[in-house]
Amino acid sequence: MFKELGSELERLNALKTMCYKTENKAVTDTYDSAEMIEHLESWRNKSQELEEELQIFKKTEADFKAFKKKMEIEIGSHRSVLMYQTFTSEQEVYLFPDHKEGMMGIYNSKGDLISTRRLLPDERQVNIFDEINKTGTNN
Repeated sequence: MFKELGSELERLNALKTMCYKTENKAVTDTYDSAEMIEHLESWRNKSQELEEELQIFKKTEADFKAFKKKMEIEIGSHRSVLMYQTFTSEQEVYLFPDHKEGMMGIYNSKGDLISTRRLLPDERQVNIFDEINKTGTNN
């Protein structure tokens, strides 16, 4: 409307004086080519910046995950010690059969009974050496 008027200022003045009333409303408009080029360049720069930051984040995230896993293992180990106040290690133990009870006593190097189990079939056989060791005599 009023496009035949020469200047934009004349057109705006005619629109204001001839209209019933004015109000604000969201209106869709198009960008000109210079504005589109500006947005395209900005989009490319921001996309590149985001990709660079994402690569840094991925490396940092991987480092953090490895560190977190290591720390969780160490924390779990300390928690286990604090909860149970024990540890497990490989050491030589000493087995003594109790044929009356059918059990094998397992002792540590301090002489403490640490475990028992049932005698295995081949351990149930009483032999002469077991009897000699019980009495402590060789005759």
